[in-house]
Amino acid sequence: MNQKELDKYGWQFDHFHFEVLKIKPLPIKPNNKNPQRLYNSFSLICYSKSYLEKFYYDPIKFLNKYLD
Repeated sequence: MNQKELDKYGWQFDHFHFEVLKIKPLPIKPNNKNPQRLYNSFSLICYSKSYLEKFYYDPIKFLNKYLD
C-alpha cells in the first residue's frame, strides 16, 4: 500500500497477516472507520508464547501436517 492508502485504512493494512486459529475468531461489529473488519484478532492480547499457543497453531507445523 502507498502512504495515502495507509492514511485512509490504517497501519494494520501495510502487511499480510496469516493466522491458523485453534478456536473461532471473535466477531465484532463493523464501524464507519473499519467497515470491512468483521473479526478481532487474538494476536493483540497474546503476551507470551504459551498464551499464543492457546489460540494459534504454528503455521509451519500446521501446513506440514495437512499438506503432506
